[in-house]
Amino acid sequence: MKKKGQIVEIPISSPHYHAEAPPFHSKEEALVWKSRQRTYSLFDGFLVGEHLGIDKFEWGQRKGIHMGGKKEPLYVIGMDAATNRLFVGQGQRHPGLYSDTFSLDEHKMQWVKDCKIDSDKLTQGVELTIKSALYPEDRPVTLFQFEQTLYLEFSIPVLIYLLHYPVLLLDNETIIAHIITTNTTK
Repeated sequence: MKKKGQIVEIPISSPHYHAEAPPFHSKEEALVWKSRQRTYSLFDGFLVGEHLGIDKFEWGQRKGIHMGGKKEPLYVIGMDAATNRLFVGQGQRHPGLYSDTFSLDEHKMQWVKDCKIDSDKLTQGVELTIKSALYPEDRPVTLFQFEQTLYLEFSIPVLIYLLHYPVLLLDNETIIAHIITTNTTK
């Protein structure tokens, strides 16, 4: 038997998207703050319905939410398996669908043989491009590394579920690494 869960709509006006950045003392501090995952709760929005299993949904999914009467379609912008809640945002331009900075553990990056970038360069940032099935064209990105954490910083926000699909890192059109995809739920 499937356990019913709640669907919570997070409005565009949510403070999650308008938080003022604190002062940073280093690039690493800024990247940590910018890459933090949004953690939604029931009190960040309003209850709009129920679902029959969080495992049936993926980040960015539009179909299957079964909520009518909205001005624009709803998209999955977050999931909380512990509370069995699905968080949605209205419209394909909802800020909950996008981020300009991602963090990942270094073991999620698989370097092509003899292509690992010097760690001193990575603390300063290395300009590369990514290739992903989500985008027809390559996207510029700056790659940073501090200790065992890598950061991808984009000048133009990309879809929050980018790392749920295969991503290649390129340096002058040469593949230098690929990112191991993350689980599509939670």
